[in-house]
Amino acid sequence: MMRWPPVRTCILLGLALAITLPACATLERAGANYWELSSEPTGQAPDPAATPEPVIQVYAARTVGWRGLVAVHTWIVLKPAAAPAYTRYEVMGWGWDRDAPRSA
Repeated sequence: MMRWPPVRTCILLGLALAITLPACATLERAGANYWELSSEPTGQAPDPAATPEPVIQVYAARTVGWRGLVAVHTWIVLKPAAAPAYTRYEVMGWGWDRDAPRSA
């Protein structure tokens, strides 16, 4: 007859998998320098020339490195009515609550 492992062992194994799998996915991206990653348009926003109405879109993407486990980078894209292009608004920087230099 097969004996099942104790509950504590199953819980610890489950926690280990829950932590290591996302960590491995993030570490794969951590090897890349953020300035070398593509910043080309992804085609998610409608063509501004073909869209006369105003557009507001909010985007989020995982951050690079270990922060990608718990953080995302967000930005907002706006296009007024009949505008020829989008304007992107984003805030970059960590440590605002610690009086770190600010960039916008």
